[in-house]
Amino acid sequence: MFSNSLAIKSKLFSADSTIAALLIHGGCFTEGDETWNSDQARAISSKCNIDIFTIDFSKQSFIKSKKDIFAFFMKLYAEYKGCVGLIGCSSGGFLVLSLLGEINHPLFVTLICPVMDPEKREDLLLKMNSKQAAKIHKQQLQYFKKRPYPTAKTSEMAFDIIAAKEDDNVPLSLIESETTRFPNATLHIIEGTHAVSYKPNDTVTDMIRQSVKSAKLSCKGTTV
Repeated sequence: MFSNSLAIKSKLFSADSTIAALLIHGGCFTEGDETWNSDQARAISSKCNIDIFTIDFSKQSFIKSKKDIFAFFMKLYAEYKGCVGLIGCSSGGFLVLSLLGEINHPLFVTLICPVMDPEKREDLLLKMNSKQAAKIHKQQLQYFKKRPYPTAKTSEMAFDIIAAKEDDNVPLSLIESETTRFPNATLHIIEGTHAVSYKPNDTVTDMIRQSVKSAKLSCKGTTV
């Protein structure tokens, strides 16, 4: 039984597994809590047969968000003996990406419709005259305080990126361009909109299941 001694609200979607994953929700960095991706988390837990945790990390600043996520991941890492993956959705994808060089090696990493560079995402949407561009600009400026926004350092870690063809929040062209900065990242392009980053999607869960199966050899005594 997982014991959460941290002052971070969390939610567990249990499969009674010895493998877990921490799912970091989106919300343009400033919105959301541990309940936001509940249906998605439940579907991944059930289909992949792993425990999924969601958390209400701080939205006050980039540094505080990362601190909360790092602390909770390390708590899981200890209790699940290293058998813990990371799933980052939308802006949560950027937070996960930014932590790859700072945390113990996750069992697997999957980014779903990730914001890989907040500033480039904002600039592109403003040029496209996107409906949500002004809102995203306001939220990101509120969160990061000023431009230029931080960028995620390149990582040698292998991880998967899932992008949706009709995503008008994090456009596919931007994800394709940013993926080239990460030589060990594998990009998967699927049908759908940005909704695949927060709603249950069979294609996404199948991909995560394959990631878990590929990585489970490092977790003795597990079944997936």
